[in-house]
Amino acid sequence: MKIVQPIRSKAKINEMKIELKKKGTRDYLLFVTGINTRIKNIRHHKIKSIRCIK
Repeated sequence: MKIVQPIRSKAKINEMKIELKKKGTRDYLLFVTGINTRIKNIRHHKIKSIRCIK
């Protein structure tokens, strides 16, 4: 099993946001929510319950 380290650099986080925003709003919002929320608060959500407003 590989060990994964969190992204700690603000520059890398901003790069990730830019790339995700290019691909679509949903993935960008999931990422931003994830990095700003404790995992125990979001783990009960399912992808189906998150809708993208266009």
